[in-house]
Amino acid sequence: MLQRFFLLRTCVQKVLIDLHVDHSFSEVEIQCIEEIINCIEPVRLTLEEICRRKATLITADAAFSFMLDILKEEKSPLALAMHSRLSLRISERRSSLSSLLVYLHLPPKDQIR
Repeated sequence: MLQRFFLLRTCVQKVLIDLHVDHSFSEVEIQCIEEIINCIEPVRLTLEEICRRKATLITADAAFSFMLDILKEEKSPLALAMHSRLSLRISERRSSLSSLLVYLHLPPKDQIR
């Protein structure tokens, strides 16, 4: 919903002017909305991936790694806070057997011939 508002922000401002409403959005507010969108988008993509019918623990692990990498690349305080909290929570929930599952599913490259 924020993404739609962000795309239509100029139209919304024009409508507010036409309706004689004395509220306009500042650049700081628009930048804040853009920052929130940039932080939520990787989470949305990750959730779509792990909610698929064919998703496995390996795809979920890869999706979470993707999400954390994207959040780490964002340099905003919100993205960094989300990255630290999500990585902490994922590390609490992840067992050592997850790495074993990945290893068993994808053998090392030197064994593949």
